[in-house]
Amino acid sequence: IESGYFVVPSDSGSNGCLFANQSGQIVLAPDSTATPNQWENSANVTVTHADNTAPTLTDGAVVTRTSDTAATIVFTTNEAGTAYYLVVESGAAAPANTTVKGGTSLGAVPASAVSDKAVVLAAGAKDIYVVVEDAAGNISNPLKIPAAVYAPDNAAPILTAGAVSRASDTAATVGFTTDEAGTAYYLVVESGATLAR
Repeated sequence: IESGYFVVPSDSGSNGCLFANQSGQIVLAPDSTATPNQWENSANVTVTHADNTAPTLTDGAVVTRTSDTAATIVFTTNEAGTAYYLVVESGAAAPANTTVKGGTSLGAVPASAVSDKAVVLAAGAKDIYVVVEDAAGNISNPLKIPAAVYAPDNAAPILTAGAVSRASDTAATVGFTTDEAGTAYYLVVESGATLAR
């Protein structure tokens, strides 16, 4: 704001001045005299700038399909707000941001990376569009997150032969290697016994 003053007419017939002081504050100075730009006191006025800037969603979003009809998504927004998503067929025309907002709410999101938001979709390749609406009602451009066809994991983990260390007749520790994370179980049988898979 540039320093200076401006005459502001009032309903009462007297004038006033608006000017910027050295701190950048807007000061309202009422003028009750017949001579312009003369005032007896002043008051600071707080000026609030309207937020007309929509959130920005960052590319590089990730989708993880857990079934034909369920997935989780990860994306980043530079403003906090409420997120919404809409699922369309893969390759379909991008919907408007207001159309995406009319989809399903993902709830409140922070101004940062947003992780593991659950979405519902149908079988087959889909495109998931996400928007964020900030507190001022500005809606981001839609962010496209392609979701490939769900491929179930039908491959069992592979275990590498390990070792056992017996601490007593009734206690031991075992070590082994697996190529996949998961939950391990054990069963004790007689030496040489055969187990069915």
